Amino acid sequence: MEKCKKAAELKSTSDLKLSKHQWSYLFKKYTDLPGIVYAGRKFAYNPMRELPASQVPLALYELERQLKLNGYIRSDINGCTFAIGALYKKVYGLECPELFPYSFDCLDNESYETFENPRDEGARIRISDAIRKADRKDIFTVLEHEALIGLFPLWPEVRRKTYREIAKDFSCTIESVRAAECRAIQKLRQYATLPAIIPPNEDQKCELIKIVTRLKEICKDPIIKERDILVGKLMSMKNLPFD
Repeated sequence: MEKCKKAAELKSTSDLKLSKHQWSYLFKKYTDLPGIVYAGRKFAYNPMRELPASQVPLALYELERQLKLNGYIRSDINGCTFAIGALYKKVYGLECPELFPYSFDCLDNESYETFENPRDEGARIRISDAIRKADRKDIFTVLEHEALIGLFPLWPEVRRKTYREIAKDFSCTIESVRAAECRAIQKLRQYATLPAIIPPNEDQKCELIKIVTRLKEICKDPIIKERDILVGKLMSMKNLPFD
């Protein structure tokens, strides 16, 4: 886990070199310094930052830059972390904190500064591999695949797209892209394509322990052991006189 400065350490506006106009905009929109730090952190992973500059306040770009320069934003995580959370929330309807730490919306400043994310790269690779395998089986149409990876970019080199951009690329309507996204999400759910990367809750853990314990007890039964031995002998025999 990479350490970053805590939002509480930002005591004064002089710590970040922003203009009076930019500070005025930020305070009006985000109220206080911790809220401003949170907004800057969220903006660093937000698809809004990829929109034309005319549609995004320049104060947010400058805020993000100053936070990075002064060590308030972590570089050991990236937008893929939160794309994973958004995708799983869409497919399974999971709400925070079950997605923690994969959903940025459930991370306040303190959580952002302390949470460990060792599974991010492994999880991203497993998910992207699963989607590639599904793609090779022709589960998704071209538009469905583009909507899936465009709206939830799980590869660092893939840029997040908007519905409008995808619609323009395919010469179709935004409603068609939304429908394609819904079909892709439904197929992910139907074919159980996504690997299980979200840890089970405590009730599931307890139930799992009970089942495993009982299975171990059953396996100790002499009759079960004898059955396994006999089945093994049958499997090793060749040229049986009957099927």
